[in-house]
Amino acid sequence: MCGACGKTAVPDPVLGPVRTLRQRLLVAQTVNTLCSGIAGLPTVQVAGDGWMVRSATGASTSCSTVHRIWEALVGSCVRFYGNPQPIIERLVRPTSASANRGHDDSAAELTEAVAVAGLSVAGGAGSRTLPE
Repeated sequence: MCGACGKTAVPDPVLGPVRTLRQRLLVAQTVNTLCSGIAGLPTVQVAGDGWMVRSATGASTSCSTVHRIWEALVGSCVRFYGNPQPIIERLVRPTSASANRGHDDSAAELTEAVAVAGLSVAGGAGSRTLPE
């Protein structure tokens, strides 16, 4: 719990104990880049100390961790396609060059951690095994 504001701090294994606005913006950009082109998936926006996952229909989900973002996206993908395969296919192909063009090494590491978190959530949601 935060001593200054009284808000409960939610641990995030991807970002660590301290979350900066820059990190939250990079997470949103990375997730949106990785999932671009998958019809029907919501987009991710930074909202305060977390993220808002917004669909085209206006439905929104507040997410406090990177895993919660992926859970919301995978849930939407399963509702739309019947399985998480479209997300898994995007996450297993190399995307670090397109997602991190012009960023430093810490941004590349964060992008990799966000993609790995997505694979762990999407891989656990589907009955199919991850491609090698």
